[in-house]
This record gives sequence, structure tokens and C-alpha cells, in this order.
Amino acid sequence: MAISKATITWQPNIEFDLAGYNVYRQVETGAFVKITALLIPKGTTVYVDSALPTGTTYTYNVTAVDTSGNESLHSGNVSKVNDVVPPAAPVILDVVLS
Repeated sequence: MAISKATITWQPNIEFDLAGYNVYRQVETGAFVKITALLIPKGTTVYVDSALPTGTTYTYNVTAVDTSGNESLHSGNVSKVNDVVPPAAPVILDVVLS
């Protein structure tokens, strides 16, 4: 089974008291789980989720958190299926002996 990674990006929030962001992941149809152990600091708008087995659907969303600890509503969801289908085999082979 191959392993891949997902890179999640978002537009920065502009609130003056923004502390950072949390990233949530859903695997297939399970519940969303926060996958960031620490708050992603303001000014950072990218998160890389590593070591993901292929052949699975991953859905992500992001929340903003202010300096008082208030967390926003979840952003819209974005999903991706890790591709496990290999390309077709080459066809119409020919060998010429000389």
C-alpha cells in the first residue's frame, strides 16, 4: 500500500485578535477529528497531513481561533481520494529481430 500526503491551504483571516487555526480531518464517512495538536500560528495558511494510506477518501476543514480561545465555525469541506488505480499497460508492442 502506497503512502501519500495532503497539503491543505486556506485564505488568511484578518481579525486583529487572531491566534491561529485548527485543521480537522474526516476519514471516509467517519467523524471529523482535530489533527493539529497545537494551534497553527497566524500568518501560516498551509498544513501538510503526512503518511496517508492510498485508496481512502480524506475530507478536511479549518477553523480560526482568537486570542481568547474562541473558535470559529468550520470552513467548507474539501475532499480528496488518494489514487490507487495504476495507468493502463502499454499496448501494441512489436519486436523486430535482425
